[in-house]
Amino acid sequence: MATPEEEGKIDALRERLYSRSGEEKRPRSGLRTPTQTNVPRNWQRSQEDLQETLKTDTAPMAKKKRGYRTKILMGAGIFFGVTLLLSLLFLLLGNNSISGDNISLEVSGPFAIGGAETVDFRVALENNNAVPIESATLIIEYPVGTQNGEGRELFTERVALDVISAGQLVSKEFSAMIFGEENAEKLIKVSVEYRVRGSNAVFYKEAEPLRLKISSSPIVLSLKAPDERTSGQDMDLELTVVSNSEEELTNVLVQADYPFGFEFTDASPRPDAGNDTWRIESLEPGEETIITVLGVMTGLQKEERVFTFSAGAGTDRSQLELSSVYATAEHEVDIDGPALNVDVDINGSSSSGVVLQDGQSATVRIDVLNTLGDTLHNTSVAVVLGGNILDQVDIDLTNGEIDRSEGTIYFDSNRVSALRDIPSGALRSVSFTLTPESGITKTSQVTLDVTVRGYENYNDDDEDALVQNVKRTIQLSSNATLSADVQHISGPSAPKVGETTRYGVDLLIQNGSNQLVEGVVTAVLPENVVLDNEGGNISYDAGNRRVSWNVGTIGARGSERMTLFLSITPDSGDRGNTPRLLEVQRLSATNKFTGLTVRAENGALAVPKRVE
Repeated sequence: MATPEEEGKIDALRERLYSRSGEEKRPRSGLRTPTQTNVPRNWQRSQEDLQETLKTDTAPMAKKKRGYRTKILMGAGIFFGVTLLLSLLFLLLGNNSISGDNISLEVSGPFAIGGAETVDFRVALENNNAVPIESATLIIEYPVGTQNGEGRELFTERVALDVISAGQLVSKEFSAMIFGEENAEKLIKVSVEYRVRGSNAVFYKEAEPLRLKISSSPIVLSLKAPDERTSGQDMDLELTVVSNSEEELTNVLVQADYPFGFEFTDASPRPDAGNDTWRIESLEPGEETIITVLGVMTGLQKEERVFTFSAGAGTDRSQLELSSVYATAEHEVDIDGPALNVDVDINGSSSSGVVLQDGQSATVRIDVLNTLGDTLHNTSVAVVLGGNILDQVDIDLTNGEIDRSEGTIYFDSNRVSALRDIPSGALRSVSFTLTPESGITKTSQVTLDVTVRGYENYNDDDEDALVQNVKRTIQLSSNATLSADVQHISGPSAPKVGETTRYGVDLLIQNGSNQLVEGVVTAVLPENVVLDNEGGNISYDAGNRRVSWNVGTIGARGSERMTLFLSITPDSGDRGNTPRLLEVQRLSATNKFTGLTVRAENGALAVPKRVE
């Protein structure tokens, strides 16, 4: 509630407001004398007053400044982002952009070819960009085994195109020999590498590969072999290699893959490497070559064995290493476990052929194993002897009977009681000894044709007989030997790196009592060795670095000699070593009387002194 004094002032104000006579004039007051104020020269305020002033006066201003700067930064960021986006769009979509999609790369060629035929194909590259591409390189990737016209393997081919202008079309033609089996598909892959101006990056474009189907194989293989074989029996395989090409084929390689349980004994012609690789130097169109392989097949009853032969091309690194396959041939053999398991052991060997040295005897043991579930009765063993020296062979046996007029040895249940009954799983053995006279000068061998018969009952009916036949051969060695001697001829006596030293290798063949024909000595030259005297009865195959000495006929107890002149230039890797001068030397000859092959070997030869 207002005081009386305040109410009086209100009433007076109301009267003046509603008065008709105007505002009452009041006298003005006079000027006052200014009050003297003492202002100090130094600002003297307490720290608390200063902080309070800053809080109340300056805080709003600072808040206002921060908002202003944030807006400036946000605006600058938006401007930069828009500028960057426009720049990228200009680079990607502008007239100066480069894109791999604008590069056309195509490869064209035939769809089907014959194996070992020369294929011509074309590669086209077009630059549809508005600017050139630089350092362009075509890359051609060939299938395994491809060769050029000179017979060298092709793996990857690079062709430099350098700069390709905008809109420019470049076309290149290529040719290669593609090898493969019939109906096989081969791929030729093509790509291009390139750069762009102002960048070190390498860009890559790949074309759709050229797909080639092999319509026919240049080689046809035919394999003949028995479908069934009793475990332990001899078997032979005959492979026929026929050229199906319109052009001459050279350096055809044939490789055999023998199954487990097959024991290789011989082949005609002899393998060029191991016992499973042959090299055919050339095949004319339609020409054929036959390879015969002999061996023994062993295994369990009802087992299956598969023989595989492949023919193809060798590699640049080795003509005896198969790189591309032209054709394959397979044959499956079923193993039939014999009711009579017969093994003929000669001096501890079960091989089909055994060689005796002069004056050596042959102890022959024949083992008969009954693999039937029942007892075998009245078993007999007959050995028919053959050969040209039976009158010079002494036969010793403790039981059994010999008929010299027929050359047959008999063992039966009457003479050997153990053969009367052979229970299931039981083993019975008979034996005898052959001793040829010493000093036999003519070509000689003894053959053994072993036949074992047994019966499941005692009626001895031949129609019910169980029969097993095994053949063996005993040869009297011709005692042919091969030896070699190395002689220094010229150059440093102790070979030096980078310098050539010449040697003479004297090869000597000494024959025994049998005449040998078609004698050949072969050896391989190491990489840094050169043959100096090729010609005459010495030939050299540069493809496999094989040197051959055609010896021909070697008389009984005769000898033949030949000197090979070889030069070697050691490299830094040979320093301190005695590098090989000649690999293993091998003599192969034919026994004129029996037609069997006689072999002898001499170890690899090295240089006499270490390389300096």
